[in-house]
Amino acid sequence: MRNFILIFIFTLFSGLAFGQFYDDCATAGSNVDNITVAGNLPNDNPGDIPATNNAVDYDATASFAAGTYKTGFYAFTVDVDGYYNIHFEAKNGGTATGTLSVGWDPAAASCPPVETENGDIVAGFDITSDCVNLTSGTTYYISMALENGSEGTFTITIDQAEDICHESGSLEEMIEGVNLIDNSCSVNPPSTGTSGTVWTTYTVTSEGNDHITVTITASDNGDGTPANPQVYSVYLNGCANDITGNTTCLSPGDVLYIESGDNSPNYGNYNLTIDQADNGVTNDDCSTASDEGTLTCTNTISGSGDVNACTDPENTCQPGDIGVWYTFDVSSIVSTFSFTGSEFEVFTGPDCANLTSIGCAGDAALTNVVDAPAATYWVLVFNSGNFTVQSDDSEPANNTCTTADPLVDGVEGYNICATGEISYCALDGTSHEVYYTYTNTQTNTVDLDITVNSSNASTGTSAGEVSVAVITDACDGTAFNGMSPVCNTLGAQFNIGCIDPNETIILVIGSAEGDEGDFSISVTENLSPVANDVCAGAVDFGVMASSCQQVDNAADNTGACSDNFSDGGCDFSGINMHSIWYTFTTDANAEVLDIT
Repeated sequence: MRNFILIFIFTLFSGLAFGQFYDDCATAGSNVDNITVAGNLPNDNPGDIPATNNAVDYDATASFAAGTYKTGFYAFTVDVDGYYNIHFEAKNGGTATGTLSVGWDPAAASCPPVETENGDIVAGFDITSDCVNLTSGTTYYISMALENGSEGTFTITIDQAEDICHESGSLEEMIEGVNLIDNSCSVNPPSTGTSGTVWTTYTVTSEGNDHITVTITASDNGDGTPANPQVYSVYLNGCANDITGNTTCLSPGDVLYIESGDNSPNYGNYNLTIDQADNGVTNDDCSTASDEGTLTCTNTISGSGDVNACTDPENTCQPGDIGVWYTFDVSSIVSTFSFTGSEFEVFTGPDCANLTSIGCAGDAALTNVVDAPAATYWVLVFNSGNFTVQSDDSEPANNTCTTADPLVDGVEGYNICATGEISYCALDGTSHEVYYTYTNTQTNTVDLDITVNSSNASTGTSAGEVSVAVITDACDGTAFNGMSPVCNTLGAQFNIGCIDPNETIILVIGSAEGDEGDFSISVTENLSPVANDVCAGAVDFGVMASSCQQVDNAADNTGACSDNFSDGGCDFSGINMHSIWYTFTTDANAEVLDIT
């Protein structure tokens, strides 16, 4: 004796049904197990049905004479007229043979015929009767006998055919490429669908940027019947969302419900060809936004929409409109910036999962945007819109040592958008430094009293603090006369001493990130009171007579500056050596001169 397993599943009916085979066909009318309840609920699996007392020697060619064979009967009804597929499946057992009978009425006092139209189940497993014409309200019966089998379970699936759109999962699944379709099971009536058309499904797979366009075409497969197949309808993820003619912006896992055929009607086989590709828009998602780099005071960043793009869930300004993405950072030298353009939305956030909308095109919130430290900005451009963003401030002309502005009393300046070239005090490459140049045009040394004051005359934003370095005009960062930088000196006076005639110095005014802004410079030029502080002002001792007598001349170097020279073995380059100048003449008889 062989054992087998048969499993019971159906997709249009709900409820749990149990039954067993009976020895006598004639008594089956009172022993039939119903496998249906009203409702035709899709994808409803009632579970396994036990099958016992199976016939040992069943002859598939004989009639079901009363009392002759042990067989079982199950009944069902459908709520909608039309074509159905009835699928029988047995697993893990011995040879199984049986007959699927439809249209039997037990009140007729006769057993079901051995074979009925489109209803024969022969020896084997996993067998389907396609295109069975069923009428709503009529009770249909399934009879089954098993040869050389014993107890087990089986599966019966009863679902609608492909002539109407339904979501039971029984529509034939297409593959990418060419599919052979048969529309012969599509006649109205009994079908409630359009004569000559059938429904199939296609599941979108991953492709490129996962914004996918699917192209569906129907064509003659060569036999000329039907000669003019077409694609009539396409629905998305069910039978309600009509996307006919707009099979774009699809995602992996989307299921297309496709109606095709020839509604003339003409019947036969035809080809249904399916192709898919991404939409070619590389920045269609926030995660693939076009990185436009860093906004500085000297560049602009811009972008435009793409009519081939898809919609975005992040969109709050123009919901439902298509859009593409751009992203950029802002340099620390930019304090504020503004957007212009049309049809866009701006977000800020560390990544696409944490975005905060800060405004739509034209909003005041997108003018004079104050840059937040380490912020990243994202722009979603809709339809054929565009955007441009640029700094509200320009880089100062005196941003480099070689382009230093003249240092004069009362000059207004700013270091917003300036870069940091040299490091001093607590300033570094992230700081904002500008340069001023001064040349001593006097005939003697001078010193300068300087005060850098807060102002708002240049950009409207006052500097929070400044530090000053004084360097040589070599522009290599060398301190003038070894002078130490003056740190955090906003509003406080400091002095630059001992600037020689025709000597040029460079004043560096810098602010740390966040302290940059407008300032004014007060300059007072003080001429040295020491007349002979420089060679050109040397005091003349007159003619030294060769009398071999010592001549004393008074000298005073109080307030004098140092002289940077080294000659005759003497080094006068030290900044703490205060030197003054004298000149004299010897007479014609002088041969040796002692100076003490």
